[in-house]
Order: sequence, then structure tokens, then C-alpha cells
Amino acid sequence: MRVFRRGRILDPATDALFPAQSGNGITLARTATDNYIRPRTPNVDCTTTNHTPTAVVYDDGTQTNRWVSVAGESLPVVVNELGWLFSTNQAIRTSYNIPTSITQYTARVAIPEPYFPIDILPLQRCVGSGRNENVFGRTISGTGIRWGNLFWGVGHYQLKCCPFSDVHSSACLILLVGTDVSYHFPLWGNVSQVDLTIQRVSATQARVIATSSAGTYQLDITHSLGYTHPYQAEYFLQQVSQDCTAPAPISPYTLKRMQSTDVQYTYTQPLDSNLLATPIYLQIKSYPDVFTTPALSVNLRLEIADGAYIDIPYQYNTTTNLWHATQSVVLDGVRLVSVVITTNHILDRLSVLMGGAVLHYVPAPHQVEWMAVVPIEMEQTGIPSGIIPSGYDVLGTSDYARVLDDGTIAVLPAQHARVITLHLRERLQSV
Repeated sequence: MRVFRRGRILDPATDALFPAQSGNGITLARTATDNYIRPRTPNVDCTTTNHTPTAVVYDDGTQTNRWVSVAGESLPVVVNELGWLFSTNQAIRTSYNIPTSITQYTARVAIPEPYFPIDILPLQRCVGSGRNENVFGRTISGTGIRWGNLFWGVGHYQLKCCPFSDVHSSACLILLVGTDVSYHFPLWGNVSQVDLTIQRVSATQARVIATSSAGTYQLDITHSLGYTHPYQAEYFLQQVSQDCTAPAPISPYTLKRMQSTDVQYTYTQPLDSNLLATPIYLQIKSYPDVFTTPALSVNLRLEIADGAYIDIPYQYNTTTNLWHATQSVVLDGVRLVSVVITTNHILDRLSVLMGGAVLHYVPAPHQVEWMAVVPIEMEQTGIPSGIIPSGYDVLGTSDYARVLDDGTIAVLPAQHARVITLHLRERLQSV
């Protein structure tokens, strides 16, 4: 049995990291000896997740250091069970760009009172009763998401008409396209939570959508959205004092989650044609994204001529904890062999087991204990090279086998035994 692994390193001499990915997949190292791949999505529950997770703990399915600060602005405050609180000069973005398969992403923002108007638009300029419309103080504050130079947010519009002390306030939607700012007032009423969506309709068209318990509000814009920008959430503040002090911002606004559409990526791992042997089993260690319906398909691709392939689907076997071919694998006349995985999971490790044995999984914590059922010849006195994967300890064997001091296994004469059963435990390195 030959075992080849990609992903988290167990033995630097035999294992390899995932190679760099393009498109929807991204490879990020967590430590010098620990590496995995995940789809490029910003999906995160801000009420349970810190944006700066440790190097060991998975961030509800997100990778370490996926969030970075924006130049010149500080990170938001993390409040457990509430979310990320944004105030003046705060912004956060992902450490990667938006993948080309993404057409939209959404953020959920909680806003404090006052809420949206119900049936009358709020006062937006100072007029009548002796008021001078050129003497005013105006403040617009809020939190939202950015795609390139398009910002879409939710917050509050406040207007003070001097010399009067009263302030006219209402929740509003904020649209910033380049340097052009506009404010919008859906007649929603008592709405304290809004889902903000930026959508790429075409190369030159964009759409912004705001959804609440009271309804949906959207605007179509002639504007291009590229893919060389990260997902970003930020605080917006605009104050104008025209011979009148602008009101203080309403504070703060809470980002509760960010979520994109489901992303699946395809990872292809070529196998060394000089080492091919049947049967070929696969073990895949992965973590589903809590925001999406898990999707994972596996194929063995056999290239029989230039551009001509045979794809053999693999199916997960709960007894062995391995992926098994759904039809016979015939390597005669095959030029190249690759493992093709299409998934929206975080892909931690891929192990390829070829020839010589069938491994049966023993359920145990961390999925590191195995029963290896190995075919042997009668009177065999040694275990074939490569049967025991490197980085594993032998916990026990059949009563007709012995583990010698040097770590090898000797098979005692057996009249009827045709297999030897090995109990293996993976030797984990600290991370």
C-alpha cells in the first residue's frame, strides 16, 4: 500500500502541501507545517466569530488571518453574541480578492433607533418659518459593504436647522458611487436589521438591494464591478456644518454577518504514473461551510489520449471512511491519472492509497485510528514495504503477528490466515 498525502504535513519527506490555487480556491498556510484550501467566500457569523482567530482554532469554517485591516482605518470592536461594532474610521476587508464566480455578496447590519419612516419622508433641508436653508448642520453615518468604489450601507440621516436646537433624524440607505453620494428612505417603519447586497449584473451594470422585515428596496446602476477588490465592510460618516454645528453621529452600527453565494471550486491532483497501482482509494478530510449546503464530488480522471478522458466517479463509504471507485479502474493504456475534487468545503487533506491493502476505518476522535486489513501469503515472515504509512504507530496486530523492536512486523506461520489486521494510530504533530 502506497500512501500519498497533500494538505497538512505529517512527514515532510513524503507529504506535500497543496499547490497554489487560482479562481475560486485559495491556499493559505496556518503554520509552517499546516496548510489547506477553501473557497474564497466571506461567509462569517460576526456574532460568534472574532475576525482575528488563533492559528489553531477554525473560525467557524473560515481561515486564519482571512480578515486584515484597511490602510488608515482601525478594525471594528468584537462583541460576543452581538457582532462587530463599527464606528468612526473603522473598516475591515478580506485578505483575498473577489473570485470571478461570485456575482453578489450580502451583509447584515443592525441599526439603533430612530428607525425608518413609515409614510412621510423626513425633513431634508431647512425651509419655512424664518429658517434659512443655507444655515444647517447635517450628519450621515452608517455601516455597509464595498465592492471597488461602490459602497452600499445603512445608517441615519440627521439635519439641524439653526438657530433651532431640534434635530430631524431618520434611518436611511447610503449609496456611494465613486465620489457621488445619495441617500434613500424606504417607508419601512420599525426596522432594526437590514441585509445589504451588492450584485454584479453585467460588466457594466450593478444592483444594490436592501432587504428588511418590511420589504425590499433596490436600485440599478450603470457601474462596473471588477474582481481585483477584496470584500470590505466599513463605517461611513459625512458631516456638513454650514454656519451650524452638525449633530453627533448615532453610534454604533453592528455587522452581524457577511455571506456570499455558494462557491464550489475544482482541485486537480495529478498522480505519479510510475507509482500507479490498483485499487486506488481516497481519504478526504474537510470541513463544511456552515452557511451553505455541503457539496463534495470526487472523480478519478484517466487520460487515454490528448484531450480524451475517462472520469470514474467515487463514492464515500461510511464503513471504511474512504472514497471508493464506483466502477473498475483499469490502468492499461492510460497516460495520466488525476484526482479531481469539486467542493464548497474547506479541504484540509487528501490522502491517496494505492494497491496492496484495504483499509477499514475504526471510529475514533480526530479520525486518526485505522484497521488495515492486509492480504498476505502463507508462511510470510515480513510485512511488505509501504504497507504501514509513515507517521503512524502500530497499536496492535493479529495474534499470529508480532511487532518487532525495530518497528517491523513479522507474520507467524498460519495455515488458514490470508490477511493480517493492523491497528494504526496517526502520529500528529503539534500545530
